Amino acid sequence: ATNISEARSLRQQAVEETEALWERGASKIFDRAAETNPIRPLIDLVAIRGGGTPSKSDPFYWEGAIPWITPKDMKRRELSDAIDHISERATQETPAKLIEPGAVLVVVRGMILAHTFPSAVLRVPAAINQDMKALIPKEVLLPEFLCALFWASNPQILELIEKSSHDTRKFETEKLLGTNIVVPTLSEQHRIMAELDALHAEVGALKRLQSETAAELNALLPAILDRAFRGEL
Repeated sequence: ATNISEARSLRQQAVEETEALWERGASKIFDRAAETNPIRPLIDLVAIRGGGTPSKSDPFYWEGAIPWITPKDMKRRELSDAIDHISERATQETPAKLIEPGAVLVVVRGMILAHTFPSAVLRVPAAINQDMKALIPKEVLLPEFLCALFWASNPQILELIEKSSHDTRKFETEKLLGTNIVVPTLSEQHRIMAELDALHAEVGALKRLQSETAAELNALLPAILDRAFRGEL
């Protein structure tokens, strides 16, 4: 049992290391790109949109099929749906306006910013709440490239997050738009995304292997105890 407990501890350390592999690898890829490509402030590369929350007192605002994305939905790097939905009327009469696919959604307020700056590429028309911003890339910037860059730069971006009232976290719009990013040509952005996809596939394969060995490890102690109580050891 002690040996298995130690193995589980090592397995958890390996899982944590695997989680950081993509970020470290991606960071190196972007660092190499920055050596030979221009660096520009985000404000020159995107348009920015905010969001809002339709009144809860009007049930017709909440009887629709339009995804209304909030920070609790930001668990994927591509979004095609949300936990909550609103009506078309809500997008016309409230600050929760419709945002077209291709925007990069980011969280700018909330406790999640204490440890993660999440971003995701929007794949369907949707609305967002007031704790988020939608960045609409200009033609020189792929949304997938910007999203990946944000994830790879999480440690640096988190240094720009501020504490607001009640100890929550906030990313000021001025600081967000003032962030400098590398801007390769579109063809180079596509090549970098292919390299990042290959890295993601390798990390995914490692995670699957870890999941299999973790399941085997969890089954080991019951199997040993069963043999012990049957006198087979």
